[in-house]
Amino acid sequence: MTLNIHARIASAAIAATLCFTPIYAAQEDGGGENPSENPSVHVVSPELMEAIGAWSEPSTNLKDMALLEPEAIIAYASRLEGAIGTTLDVHLSKSYPEAYAEYTDAVGEASDSADLLAYFMSHREDDFLALQSERAVVGEGATFESFIEQEFPQLIEETAAANITPADEGMSFQDFLVVAGLDQLQAQAGALTDPIDWTPDPCRCTTVVTFDRSPTNWVLQRNEQVYQTWGWPKKVKDLDFTVAAHGAGKDASMTRHTKHNQWDIQRPFNNSTHMSVRLLCTENGTPGGVLCGGTPCTADLNLRVQYGSRVFEQVQTGGAWSKRARSLAADTAIFSHDPPGAAPRTDLFTKGVAVSGDTKTGWNSQAALGILSAAAQIGVAVATDGTTAASLLEGDLLADTFNNVVGLITRQGSETSKTSQMKIAWDTSGSSPLSILPNRTYRFELDAESMFLSFGYGGDSKTWGRVDSSHLFAGVLGNIQCQAGTVAPDPSSFWFYRAGAAAPNNMTTLTNQAGNWVQTHLGVRPGNIGSPLGHYP
Repeated sequence: MTLNIHARIASAAIAATLCFTPIYAAQEDGGGENPSENPSVHVVSPELMEAIGAWSEPSTNLKDMALLEPEAIIAYASRLEGAIGTTLDVHLSKSYPEAYAEYTDAVGEASDSADLLAYFMSHREDDFLALQSERAVVGEGATFESFIEQEFPQLIEETAAANITPADEGMSFQDFLVVAGLDQLQAQAGALTDPIDWTPDPCRCTTVVTFDRSPTNWVLQRNEQVYQTWGWPKKVKDLDFTVAAHGAGKDASMTRHTKHNQWDIQRPFNNSTHMSVRLLCTENGTPGGVLCGGTPCTADLNLRVQYGSRVFEQVQTGGAWSKRARSLAADTAIFSHDPPGAAPRTDLFTKGVAVSGDTKTGWNSQAALGILSAAAQIGVAVATDGTTAASLLEGDLLADTFNNVVGLITRQGSETSKTSQMKIAWDTSGSSPLSILPNRTYRFELDAESMFLSFGYGGDSKTWGRVDSSHLFAGVLGNIQCQAGTVAPDPSSFWFYRAGAAAPNNMTTLTNQAGNWVQTHLGVRPGNIGSPLGHYP
């Protein structure tokens, strides 16, 4: 059997990057308890989860297909301008100034309407969706899907054809791995798809989870050491910058010392934890894993994700010469949900904390935070340390339900040090569990961006900065409803947590929080909950 175009593209992309890792994702995976002939949950490598998606998930939507047809975009731009009564250049610059400015920065100056529209469609999805819901667009029947259906119906057919996956064609997962050149994943896949001999049921479902971490284990992610001396009077440049991290949890520090010279240093860094969940249902009795048709099982996911950070700065000068020292330490986190199919990604929380100090006055430390995505996205709240505004801001930063703020506490005019903390959490208890349909991948992404900034000149200038963070993912898949003839997985839990040495929540606290969440929603506290990466049963 041959692969269709979608599968060939996907398999080529995966084969270029995959490498073998054990099915239980990492050395420190605590595994599960009470294993059975049909394990309820498998924590697998990110590479295996990506291969499952390439085998069975459509990856092309109508918008992407239309962007390959210039005539469709040109015609739709003209249709939109007729509906809104002005040019897209005028309308988008007024209604979506941030997105419009991003476009003009990217291309130098405004181009034609079709080019502008294509940029919004491909780079500013939220703004494009907002444009689609405008009254004039809806009232004139000028939504994108309506227009394509009327004027370019062939694109709908081409999109459907491009989304026929190898699984849709009846190819087994094991065969797909061979054709895609991913033979090294076959041993992992066998635990998910091998037939179960003890039951005649024609379909089996199991929960598959991965935690894609950057870095994958606790390692020294960054290590920069500089020591230089020269001249008379003796000039010194001394830097110690390190980042140790595992996923979104980290210990980071930077110390700078200069003497009789000037040094301006900026060190951004990032780390992340992404979790994917899938209810994989394959034909029992058919070797290699062939998807079951229909909707053999559904389930509910109760999920809690939290992040905490402590940042510190200190500035110091000495000697008789004119001198200055300034320092900034910042940490931000964005947590988002990427559902299956064409539904847009949703940011569930965005929050950050920063502190800055300066032995003199007049430094706009807020401007330096612009390179961090969270700060650029939601702006920065600034307060001077010791003021009522700063006390209120620090209170908001510690409230784990207070969202959409990057708080900066500043000190200026003297030698100083400052520490501040931030906590944020999101979970399904505030709304309702997430509905999980079979053979679809649900992705949850926690991305942390951090930065140190240090500047000094003169006789003797020293700065210090630290960032310590912690995070927790704890999920429970329950309320599993399956059709007759399906081997159903038992309710299960899975988790990953990590903390830096001085993070607001230490490893003991995270262990207890993970255990509490699982016990609340599963009714049992796993004996292996003390393992930072694990599952039950």
